[in-house]
Amino acid sequence: MKILLADDTELIREGLKSMLLQLPNPAICPEIRTACNGAEALSLMREHPVDLLITDIRMPDVDGIELMRQCRSQWANISIVVISGYDDFKYAQQAIEYGASAYLLKPVDKQELYRVVEKAWQSANARRATIVNTSYSLFVNYLRGESSNAGILEQMKRTYPFLSGTCALMLIGFPGTGYIGEEQNRNAALLCNRLGRPFLCMEDRSEIIVLAPYPVDIRKYYPYLEQDFHGICIAYTTVGREADAFKTAYQQVRNIYVHRLLYPGKSVLCQEDIAGMRTDFTVPHRKIEQMTELTGTAADEALTKRLSELFDRQKLVQYSIGYTLALCDTVYRAMRQTALSIPGGEAVELERVKSPLTFATMREYLVNVNERLLSLNQLAHTYMQSRNDTYVMELAIQYIRRNYPKPITLAMVSNEVSLNYAYFSTMFSKYTGKTFSEYLRDTRMEKAKELLRQPDISIAEVAAQVGYENYKSFYRAFKDAVGTTPVEYQQKKYRIHREDEKQ
Repeated sequence: MKILLADDTELIREGLKSMLLQLPNPAICPEIRTACNGAEALSLMREHPVDLLITDIRMPDVDGIELMRQCRSQWANISIVVISGYDDFKYAQQAIEYGASAYLLKPVDKQELYRVVEKAWQSANARRATIVNTSYSLFVNYLRGESSNAGILEQMKRTYPFLSGTCALMLIGFPGTGYIGEEQNRNAALLCNRLGRPFLCMEDRSEIIVLAPYPVDIRKYYPYLEQDFHGICIAYTTVGREADAFKTAYQQVRNIYVHRLLYPGKSVLCQEDIAGMRTDFTVPHRKIEQMTELTGTAADEALTKRLSELFDRQKLVQYSIGYTLALCDTVYRAMRQTALSIPGGEAVELERVKSPLTFATMREYLVNVNERLLSLNQLAHTYMQSRNDTYVMELAIQYIRRNYPKPITLAMVSNEVSLNYAYFSTMFSKYTGKTFSEYLRDTRMEKAKELLRQPDISIAEVAAQVGYENYKSFYRAFKDAVGTTPVEYQQKKYRIHREDEKQ
């Protein structure tokens, strides 16, 4: 397997290369080249075609997104894996748009890297094995925008004259499996016979593409299709006569098909089913954070309820599928962060949580997510019960007393003592009798009172030394905690000091 690594950091390139040379599957036998930017990667691929490109997002000269775009226009069958230190959905979304098969965060997990390389290797082998007709293969690549070979379209029009007119384009997918197995592959041949001429039926490992003269009543054929292909979903649209109409129609039908997650009871989808969906959405990041912050402290029922509220179907169907995918991605990242903060949390398999499109329905996806969430909840709860709370609280108090002049937060202290945010907040209040904010404020005020006993120090200097950015916020906090202003307190202490000296 020929692999190209593109990253502007030599240490990362060499680290990835070292991991790939230790692939557990000896059949892959990688031949690896490296590039320090996208421009060098393109030059290398022109001289040495590759099976798999592993690229960073941000690189000088030609970045990862532009590199993927050019790859798709020049090399039809290359697999792409993106690695990035930027934990941002928009980069993942762009990578998906250009056909990336995986999006890995730095530092790259070795087993996850091996999994995506194995998948890319299997995909390349399966593609070569299942698409044996060169013309069909080239035409499928043309439809997908993986090739600009307009000559193949003209060739197919000569073979299937109805392609010169208005056509119907149908995509038959297999929700929950994501590929065509041996049984589906045999049935694809039966499908060609059932539909007959002048239908054009092409299949590869992930879908069946059907073109037919317009109009066609796909529902008329659905009973036969369902008989041969259990659990299928069909998306269809029309192909006009404008330039690149076939490519446009394919992208449209792919977009329609992905919306199947929002319509679990519907086996045939068309453009009208998704018309009017909104694209202006905001992901509820804070609600997701609140859900994961409760891990280890909340009852299972409470977490399940919060998850259900996040994925309320009445809201999901108001927006295009982009909202649902962004929501799934954000939930995955929040759960992943939680898992990494719990000893043994990495054992909770979260891979499928970030892959909703591998499920037949959103219900199946949510069942999977809920199981993982409750597993994390149990792990976190068990871990918290095993801790010596008195010892941990004393560590937290020591940390606060050492760092009170700095802008510390509850989250920083909970991370310092390796406790769940919500659990730490509750235990800290019980142990000290104060909230974290009150305790931090009072710690700062005790130090402030010591400083204010010095007659030659200014209030602004005291405020800065105890962790306040400006005089006003210190003034309010001091008066709330002590019951008098800093100036009054300083003057009073100074008078007492002078009287003591006179005596």
